Amino acid sequence: DVGCHDGELLSLLAKGLSLHLVGVEQDASLVDAAKGRGIEAHKTNVEFGLPFQDTCFDIVRAGEILEHLFDPA
Repeated sequence: DVGCHDGELLSLLAKGLSLHLVGVEQDASLVDAAKGRGIEAHKTNVEFGLPFQDTCFDIVRAGEILEHLFDPA
């Protein structure tokens, strides 16, 4: 989940399922909150790319982040 905020959505998705869910967020306090929910969360600025290899995820979700980017193109 790109822009995972505090991991609430990922934690809801994880309930009752055996999934490896990963979130990225720019705000360190929100990364800590997501980790507190049991989410593998990484602090990163998506404007400089993501710290993962291509094809390492089956699904990538990026909701409500475009309006926060300096140059979304």
